[in-house]
Amino acid sequence: MMTIQEMLDRKAELGYSNAVLAEKSGVPLSTVQKVLGGFTHAPRKKTLRALEAALLREKAAEEASMLRESYENALPELTASPKKSRKSVDYRRAELIDGQVFPLPAPSPLHQEIIVRLLVLLANHFSETRNPARLLPPPFGIRPRGEDGGDYFEPDLMTVSDPACLTETGCLGAPDWVLEVTSPATKFRDYTVKPFKYRTSGVRECWIVDPDARVVITYWFGGSEEEMKVYAFGEDVPFSLYPGLTARL
Repeated sequence: MMTIQEMLDRKAELGYSNAVLAEKSGVPLSTVQKVLGGFTHAPRKKTLRALEAALLREKAAEEASMLRESYENALPELTASPKKSRKSVDYRRAELIDGQVFPLPAPSPLHQEIIVRLLVLLANHFSETRNPARLLPPPFGIRPRGEDGGDYFEPDLMTVSDPACLTETGCLGAPDWVLEVTSPATKFRDYTVKPFKYRTSGVRECWIVDPDARVVITYWFGGSEEEMKVYAFGEDVPFSLYPGLTARL
């Protein structure tokens, strides 16, 4: 959880007044003033979580939008760049995006714990609701259909309801839901390239979990309008694809 000084620094960075923070967090203005002014020596955890969520959510949403826009603006140049041969690179695990090979770093313990937690949550939900969708952790890749460049992704977790998409070597087409847990080496691609690629390939819902920023960014591509939401760790994050199911990290 953020310290009071970290909240003050983030609030100043965002240019928020106490009134704006109160509106965005749902915490009464008088309480915000007391907590950030140091007049309350033992603030309630619920109050601190609400303030932290408002500060993290706004910053993460702004950064995600800027990064994604920068990628989409640069997309023509990226796709026009010379492509590397797959045969010239030999990585144990890697992804192929727009003709470029990106090795996947070894995951941290926290990275794996997040995957396991969501995997167990979804597995229990599928069992209880008798959902026949397949729940597939890595290493299990995606090859979007109709891609001449042969993009290949290895998300941290995916669900697939269409058995016709599954082959012995991966998912040929679009999963229903995908998870990407960021690391310092993959953060830019996870924030920008992956949502764009997943959207165009037909994925209905995408989650980006950032352990460093302690936020979960959810993208919903399954309706008439796209929707992006940002949640702080400690908040309930709903699955748009699976009504009634929420996760808390």
